[in-house]
Amino acid sequence: MTMKKMMTLATCLLTLFACANTNDDKVIRVDELPQNAQTFIDQHFPKQQIALVKVDKDLLDRKYEVIFTNRNELEFNKNGEWKEVNCKYSEVPAAIIPEFIREDVVKQYPQAKVWKIERDEKGYEVELDNQVELKYPLENTTPIQVSDLPQTAQDFITRHFEGKEIARIQIDREFLETKYDVIFANGDKLEFEKNGEWKEVDCKYSEVPAAIIPQQIKESINMKYPQAKVLEIDRDARGYDVKLDNRLELEYNNNFELVDID
Repeated sequence: MTMKKMMTLATCLLTLFACANTNDDKVIRVDELPQNAQTFIDQHFPKQQIALVKVDKDLLDRKYEVIFTNRNELEFNKNGEWKEVNCKYSEVPAAIIPEFIREDVVKQYPQAKVWKIERDEKGYEVELDNQVELKYPLENTTPIQVSDLPQTAQDFITRHFEGKEIARIQIDREFLETKYDVIFANGDKLEFEKNGEWKEVDCKYSEVPAAIIPQQIKESINMKYPQAKVLEIDRDARGYDVKLDNRLELEYNNNFELVDID
């Protein structure tokens, strides 16, 4: 064998080895799933027996798969949010299906059952037991006026964004949840919960007003990154996510303690 052929063979072997190591399918326990996935299973499939749980890891991402003994299957992303619910041997629980999709299916195919539903950043794909496949946008949005917002949201806008031109306001209905989006003419965005409490302030074209940011988080950022500006802040039950103009993303818990930097 010539030296050239040996080098070619070695390169192929190294390539195959690298490819093999970018994929890692591993069987895991249910309690090793992200908490969101565990909660989803407890809420929607409490009586179904799980046959197998595995994590599929590749170079840039990971996903989790759950297979039940009745052959129903679930797929979750790395955060534990569902990507696919396949119940072709039974029926997808109604609470999983967004309300606007349920209403449309009942209107078009009143006798049909939803066997499978998938979602990604583009929207939803639904498969019925009559072999019909339907596609829907990610959200069912309806334009509204400022006066249609909850009073708490109206007060928030007046306090922190007075004088800024609003381009669009819409109400989004997802699953059993309702939220409100406010988009300003300069591209800044706000998101409110159904009671009007803010969930997200995205000012990547300007800067998040300092009064919105909890004092402890402001002090933490000023100490570590004194020249940085806050472009976006999100909050949920776990705490706060903050994006800075230096491209860092900071995660704080509800005690305003920094728990992660990305």
